[in-house]
Amino acid sequence: MTIETNDPGLNQGLETALGHPAPFTLDELQSLKGSLSICQSADISLLRHCRNLEQIEIHASNVSSLNVLANLEKLTKLKVTCSPIEDIAAIATCTALEVIEIMFTFIEDLSPLMTLPSLKRGLLIGNPWNETSYHQLRPQLLKSPTERSQKPPAIEFSDVDEWEKTCELRSRGQYGCFALHEGRSVLVRPGIPSIPNLDCDFLLISPGALASEMRHSEFSVDELFAEAFDESGSEEYESLFAVERDYTEGNADEARSWVNASKLPKATKQELLRFIDRFPMLQFYKEHADLLDGVEASEQVKLPKWLKDIRQTLAYVMYGKLVWVQFDQFKGWSPRSDQLEQIWYSLGLRGYNNEEQRGLIGKGGFFPIGEWLETGRSTLAIKLEAPKDHSVYEYTEEDLWDNQYDDRPVFESVRVVFNSYTEMLDHIVAFRLQNGEVIQAIE
Repeated sequence: MTIETNDPGLNQGLETALGHPAPFTLDELQSLKGSLSICQSADISLLRHCRNLEQIEIHASNVSSLNVLANLEKLTKLKVTCSPIEDIAAIATCTALEVIEIMFTFIEDLSPLMTLPSLKRGLLIGNPWNETSYHQLRPQLLKSPTERSQKPPAIEFSDVDEWEKTCELRSRGQYGCFALHEGRSVLVRPGIPSIPNLDCDFLLISPGALASEMRHSEFSVDELFAEAFDESGSEEYESLFAVERDYTEGNADEARSWVNASKLPKATKQELLRFIDRFPMLQFYKEHADLLDGVEASEQVKLPKWLKDIRQTLAYVMYGKLVWVQFDQFKGWSPRSDQLEQIWYSLGLRGYNNEEQRGLIGKGGFFPIGEWLETGRSTLAIKLEAPKDHSVYEYTEEDLWDNQYDDRPVFESVRVVFNSYTEMLDHIVAFRLQNGEVIQAIE
């Protein structure tokens, strides 16, 4: 039996998967197992015949429902991006699903994902989840072990500001979704693209700029795109997802494999593995050499080899997201040691805020890697020019200025609070996200 479709997007996807152009036989569709990628489609109804599919990707398509995926019992990975999907009820029947990515759609109800027994990880950004889904079901999903893995799935959602913007766009009848993706703030018009040379209609715009535009009574997503692109569209072909990464992301299991495969000292590995084990629900990342080279170039410093080795094995968590951490204790004394229950640090290769700060702190060879942002009354730093010194130091910049003003040794107020960078990670007991949610360490 031969089956035909007039949809070019679906035809192209099936042609690639089956190795020949349409028409296709029913037997071929029913026996198709591997990965099927569909782009710019308006009718995916033929997928109801593909009962043995294991991986499906639907991108920039004019599709509003995933009903045709009902009862695909072998489906392990589903990726739906930049499409005006509203109904995902059928996903609840795909019991083998391990990985799910739903980005820049119009889905509001998270409940079909709540009981998936095999779910391990996901990326669910740029969607206008309803209040119940975002504030009640989302935290429940992130904390509940699944039936088969006995671990909570590692899933990334938009932070509260991005989510609220997408919900407001939806409530105002605007055809757009907003989220931070791969370090870029992106506004997307779901569906088959109308702008030449783009794989989907997307526009890079900062959260502040979008908020400013949305305050205007005559705000329109379509007008934003019209202003950004003339009739010729983008000058060169661009894909929203073809971003060259200078980092690698992974779940807890993948992060453990990075550490175990590394040539780091045994004690360093143990501290990194304890850090992972205490926060298995988070997404981890490691940095590529190019990223670290860029930091050195922009900050005009030479990072210690030991730090680069560590960050190329395991750098931190939740790339591109602003998160804060809390420590249970400092290993060395500081005037802030008794305040740690109230202090939240922002960690990273923070560097110098200005030349004045560089002139003060850089004299001692210190490079900031953490700060108590709310007050600025505590900074964490490493030494750049002492290759055998792996310590993490703590100071208050105000004290250093006072020391200089009073003609005392500038760095007499700097103290070692951790013996190593990985010891610092090992003493994190909680993460605070931008939406205020606190994730406690598993003891």
